[in-house]
Amino acid sequence: MGVSFGRNIERSGLSYTIPSHNPFLNIKTVNGKKISNKTYRNGYTISMKGIFLGLTAKNTEQYNWVKLDKDKRDWAMTYIQAYPKGNIPNVTVDDTFHKPIKPGKKIALVNNGTHLHFGFPTAASKGGVAKYDFKVRDQKFKSQPAWVQPVTLKSGPHMNTGRKFLWTFIVAFDAMGGRFGFKWC
Repeated sequence: MGVSFGRNIERSGLSYTIPSHNPFLNIKTVNGKKISNKTYRNGYTISMKGIFLGLTAKNTEQYNWVKLDKDKRDWAMTYIQAYPKGNIPNVTVDDTFHKPIKPGKKIALVNNGTHLHFGFPTAASKGGVAKYDFKVRDQKFKSQPAWVQPVTLKSGPHMNTGRKFLWTFIVAFDAMGGRFGFKWC
């Protein structure tokens, strides 16, 4: 989600991306009143309407929650996971998507029209709580990514959603319970 959550891995050089330095997680008072842990849970929601600090029973209704793993310093990132059945068709093109544009730099992109299926937090039928699928460069839905670059991490292919994901989902981070939540807009 890009807000100091699961970013500070060992040797990252990002010593400031720990929970104690995240302003979203260090709210002490609201409107001059000390926060009560009985009604306020440390965390936040992010949507196209904005960022809301603090989790309550009311603002987390109807969320699907995924338990996060713990790493040495923070809750680990969650990925939207994919498990390809066969090779993902792609083409090598000039990189005009990343800024600054570097003349002559090439990248692989998934072919337009390729139907991709993803799952939260895993594409496997067991353990996944939701699915997300689309055709590359299909403009039917606002949440479609502008382009898709095939990347495989140690944990397998994943999707870095970008902000367009928020046209379809509202996401939440429960810093106390180590949970990532989402619901349809």
